Amino acid sequence: MNGGGPIAYARAPGADLAYQRFGHGAVDMVCLPPMAQNIELAWERPEFRRVFEHLGSYAHVVHFDKRGTGMSDRTLAVPTLDERVDDTRAVMDAAGIDRAVMYGLSEGGPTAILFARTYPERVSSIILHASMARIVDAELSDAERAERAAWRQRFASVWGTERSMTLQLFAPTAAADPSYSAWHQRYERQCATPRGIEELMGMVDDIDVSALLPAIDVPTLVIGRTQEPINPIERSRYCAERIPGARLAEFDGIDHFPHIGDVSWLATVEEFVVGSPGRASRRSAPTGTTEVRTLGGFEVLRDGLVVDPAAWGSQRARQLCKRLVAGNGAPVTRDCLIDLLWPDDLADRATLGARLSVQLSTVRRILGGGVVADRTSIRLDLDRIRTDLHELEHLAATGDNSAVRRHYRGPFLPDDLYDDWATPVRNRALTTYVRCMRQLIDEAQTEHRSDDVASLAAEWLAEDPYDETPHRALVAGLSAAGRHGAARQAHAAYVERMDELGVTAANFEGITTP
Repeated sequence: MNGGGPIAYARAPGADLAYQRFGHGAVDMVCLPPMAQNIELAWERPEFRRVFEHLGSYAHVVHFDKRGTGMSDRTLAVPTLDERVDDTRAVMDAAGIDRAVMYGLSEGGPTAILFARTYPERVSSIILHASMARIVDAELSDAERAERAAWRQRFASVWGTERSMTLQLFAPTAAADPSYSAWHQRYERQCATPRGIEELMGMVDDIDVSALLPAIDVPTLVIGRTQEPINPIERSRYCAERIPGARLAEFDGIDHFPHIGDVSWLATVEEFVVGSPGRASRRSAPTGTTEVRTLGGFEVLRDGLVVDPAAWGSQRARQLCKRLVAGNGAPVTRDCLIDLLWPDDLADRATLGARLSVQLSTVRRILGGGVVADRTSIRLDLDRIRTDLHELEHLAATGDNSAVRRHYRGPFLPDDLYDDWATPVRNRALTTYVRCMRQLIDEAQTEHRSDDVASLAAEWLAEDPYDETPHRALVAGLSAAGRHGAARQAHAAYVERMDELGVTAANFEGITTP
């Protein structure tokens, strides 16, 4: 027997995500999926149903299957933590939810933490249930990692069969129930493939959002069972200790699955969600524009207001944003970004990948989204984020030279002159500007607008004092306008710059260097 209402689909970058809405309460709650689930099939079991119905008695609940699992696209690779943040936002947008309680179950907890740090305006509170900031010790040896990989392979090899290891590990109480055990084998097959579950488990091992815990500034409830082995209670205590003002609720029990065994935790969740003033209110998320400026200096504007540089928190987040802008909408590989941000760090790539996710959360928060991340690369979504670099190229393509002149405020990222990745972009932007200025000067010369020639040439020289073309145009323009003294001074500067380059300056009739 199914329930909970119809299944709908949210369109995320590269995937369709199955989601479902149920309940009639005044509070919006988004349930972030654990490792693998099937939101439709779960309603068949009374254990799931009693949880869903209780949540729905006081909340408007949305839950979904993440990409690669359940009824969402299963032909795709399993998502990274960054993609899960994007997918959560896509589901919320499709469901019409501006702000919600984020209920992170098991592996969904790190997604809740990262989402709250990335989009704080869309999170009213967080529930971390049987969850953690990090599963695997970052200091594991190569041998220990190999042993974990072999265990994952054994676990996946019997996934969805009568030899499945899941219930014995995650829900020993249910393993003793023949009815539940038989049903769960079918449920597993509808949640993920064996290869998919092995890949998911491997990716979970790389998750680490520990660094974000002190930055969480919304009410947080942490729930754990004291005897369950999958997420030892120490991990829940670790999160509660480091999230400011977090509340820890411990319950007896050996099952990792919350819907199995004693569910007295449901009353604690209800009290947390609706028992505090203001938590049931809804608030619209900002929907304004975001612009990133890199020509002549770096700054981000939200709704026309410059973002305080202190909001970045770290230089690495700023550098990450700059590098993505330099990509101009093209994907930048994660390895490239890791090498940029941690050039001398000898930590393994999985550890650095987790750190990259933390920095990326800051970029997303500052930009209000507009970042597309997959397993191998990250890029800016130029349909959502405006950059002056992209706009410069668009104006040049339309042939509006005057607009290009006004738009070019200076060199690309002048504070990053010695970064190899920025140099080609800076040169292309300057070349675009120079080409347009040359055409404007040619037009002014043809129309005998000598003052305009001189003004344009002087502006060009402010950007590139060693380009001979604007030097000659400035001298000629001033001379034609009858400003002979200024022409002689301009010629002297021209000769001096060319001498520095070892180039012979051209002579002009009637002009001598003082």
